[in-house]
Amino acid sequence: MRPLTSDMPNGRELIDELDLATARMMALSVDRIGTAEWKEASLRQQYAFNKWREYLHQLADDRVLAETTDVVVPLTEIVIPVNCSDKAQSLSAYS
Repeated sequence: MRPLTSDMPNGRELIDELDLATARMMALSVDRIGTAEWKEASLRQQYAFNKWREYLHQLADDRVLAETTDVVVPLTEIVIPVNCSDKAQSLSAYS
């Protein structure tokens, strides 16, 4: 059963927070990775993403949450084209 509109979080506020949190994290230079500042920005972004995801699931009539999985592609299946003609050949394998 879909929750009442008054029970729903504000989607615009959620996506705005996700955008701000992502921008803040991306604004940090690579030498800041692993610092307290990075961890704070990363946690804020993860929290905002999870709240946005929960909101989307509520809109979808509380469907079952999909479990996340890691997709692993063996290195033997990755084709790196050398020039334009090779690119056309390597991409055709995935079509």
